Amino acid sequence: MGRFFDKDTLEGIKERNSKKFYEDQYTIASTNYNFDDKNLAIMSDIHYHPRVDKDLYMLLIEYARRTEPDFIIMPGDMIETNSFIDIGRERDFFEWFIRSLSEICPVVMIPGNHEIHNLEVKTFFSKSSSKESIKGMNFLESLTKFKDIYFLNNTELNLDGINFLGFSPSIETYLKRDERTMDLWKEEYAKANFKVNPDKYNVLLIHNSFPLTAIADSGDINDLNYYDLTISGHWHDGYLFKWLDRFIRNPYLGLSGYPKIRLNSGIIYRGIQSFGRGYLFTSQGVRTWNADIALFNLFEKICANDVERLTLTRKLKSN
Repeated sequence: MGRFFDKDTLEGIKERNSKKFYEDQYTIASTNYNFDDKNLAIMSDIHYHPRVDKDLYMLLIEYARRTEPDFIIMPGDMIETNSFIDIGRERDFFEWFIRSLSEICPVVMIPGNHEIHNLEVKTFFSKSSSKESIKGMNFLESLTKFKDIYFLNNTELNLDGINFLGFSPSIETYLKRDERTMDLWKEEYAKANFKVNPDKYNVLLIHNSFPLTAIADSGDINDLNYYDLTISGHWHDGYLFKWLDRFIRNPYLGLSGYPKIRLNSGIIYRGIQSFGRGYLFTSQGVRTWNADIALFNLFEKICANDVERLTLTRKLKSN
């Protein structure tokens, strides 16, 4: 990162982020939601790594304690590499971090590409063996032995009347957007055998929404019509400056003009858009690294502590 900013600038960014969260708030109103209001704290793409300043994770705990959400949703990429699992103090810290969050409210996690197909730390381009990838998945699964920690790997969960479905397709579905990839995605979705009940409030958790919108447009999977809320991450705030959001808006169903960023048909990089019978929300993520794809947002994203807050509510009645 030093080639982009001098030391004083980096210290200024760290000080800024240590004082407050740059929090976005959204109200998700739906006729299908029949419960008391629920608040979801979205902590996507935290990319835990031994070299990350632990203050970032302490701040996330502090944020959760202060705002008291009903659920903490982590839609993938909780870990950067599997290397910390073999370092006792680092493994213990990560476990303590997740458990501390779960003492505030239930934590619902799904795997992202960094869990499904992890990178070794020896060289950037070397890929870990399948054994290494399984180790990371098994470690996250092991955390579910603690109360109120859930890891959904092609599984579903009903909490407080909300049906959470966590879909984690293979790493191949992240690489292309051709017909073969789309077919593979559909096959893996069918194998997950989700029980999507149109009479329930269904929340789909998926790390990468890239192929999802195209498949929904094809009409090949009827289930996608019954998702009330879909939560994803992966894109680390997209490719555009945030200040451009105010010029790229599309007021939709009373959402008062929340940002909609579509650089390609059906793809959104941050914020909210219509999807299924409800909405698709793409988190900007908590952490970045110096090879982040969000090149234009690098200044805003260095060690940024971005947490989004979603409030689920009944659809507001018009006057």
